[in-house]
Amino acid sequence: MEWVLTTANPQLTDHEAEINVLQTQVADQAALTAALQSELAATTAYVQGLQSYVTVDATTDPVRPVVIVSGANLQVVNGLGSTPTATGRISAAGNRILPKVRAAPSVVVQSIL
Repeated sequence: MEWVLTTANPQLTDHEAEINVLQTQVADQAALTAALQSELAATTAYVQGLQSYVTVDATTDPVRPVVIVSGANLQVVNGLGSTPTATGRISAAGNRILPKVRAAPSVVVQSIL
């Protein structure tokens, strides 16, 4: 015996529409997940590249940890693109600890408050 659908079931049509919406949402979420995974992989690679040069010491003062750069040059630039600014004022807070180049080792602490 062959069944023939003579009238559309409105409830079935509603469920089909809901399924289509859900399938679209799943596809959108899958695309977003893939994009986020790609971004995470790029960020992870970038951070891993910095790990051989940068360490953070929060043991002395956890509120103001010390960032240590070793084996690389460091350029300190404020949000305006240069340090100090055109007015001669230093716009950032913090301290730079720079070793002086002398025969005897010494350290100069310069506050830039």
